[in-house]
Amino acid sequence: MSPDLATFAKVHALHDSTTNAGEKASAAARMTVLARKAGMTIEEAMSRLDAAEPTPRTGAQAAADAFNEFFNSPEMRAQRAGREQERAKRRAAILAAYGSEDAVFADTEREAALRAACAPLLVWDKRPEWEGSYSLGGWADHGGPDTMPAAVREAVMNGWPMPETAAAAWLEYTAAEAIEDARYAFDESYTPHRWVEARHYVLEDMLDTHPAHSLSDLRARMSWFEYLSRKEVQWTHKNDLLRFATLRADIERMGVRLREQDAAGVQSGHSHRLTRKERHAAICQLLSEGLSDREVARRLGISPTTVGAVRRQG
Repeated sequence: MSPDLATFAKVHALHDSTTNAGEKASAAARMTVLARKAGMTIEEAMSRLDAAEPTPRTGAQAAADAFNEFFNSPEMRAQRAGREQERAKRRAAILAAYGSEDAVFADTEREAALRAACAPLLVWDKRPEWEGSYSLGGWADHGGPDTMPAAVREAVMNGWPMPETAAAAWLEYTAAEAIEDARYAFDESYTPHRWVEARHYVLEDMLDTHPAHSLSDLRARMSWFEYLSRKEVQWTHKNDLLRFATLRADIERMGVRLREQDAAGVQSGHSHRLTRKERHAAICQLLSEGLSDREVARRLGISPTTVGAVRRQG
């Protein structure tokens, strides 16, 4: 828009907004002068002004424009290029391990077994616009573990040997995740089949609730919790309570086992006796926690007099 036309637009706005007859007449005269100066009639200037005015944007259009501007900024383009470079390196490493892209997406022995187990429950969607979609026993896309039919759960539990421990469940879960990560490197829209997802949900339930009977199980459970904390999902309060209850039961179970081992050691005469240095360090540690001489003595199985002597030594 030329300077004269920009001034014409301001005077025109004043002309239309004022109710004072004198101001309106003065603005009209000024508009005539500005139009003539630009080599146009008032009508031509008005027509040019209408053509120059942009169409007002809706809120959605403004938001879309802002997003596009941000998404296509030099910084964002550089970030995308960096991510794509990393994905290219990742794909090269995967191809070196698998041999071909087809091999990456081929069913594993486990996936083939789960597919076969769920075949009787498979119902394909016949609508043209939903080609390739299916459900398992009425369990369609986006259905979560709470809506998974019992028949589907039973099929994936029987279709492949179930792990017997939490540690084994975690091992199977992470192996499946590694395969899916490899496929994501080639196809960012990749989604595992429903029978694979169903098996995932069963394993997740085990990791949430199956009792830990060893330190390996307990480590697997903590790894599972750490994995969940890194995922971009929000834990539900209900699941939190379930997981903490399971963990508390694990700790209590381990505590009982340790107490039984200690008792067995005392009875057999092979319980560990603290050295003088270890005992002194233990006393100092407990005293630093603000415990009384009697409580420290009770915990360590020694005389309160001994504890008092260490306290006086400072």
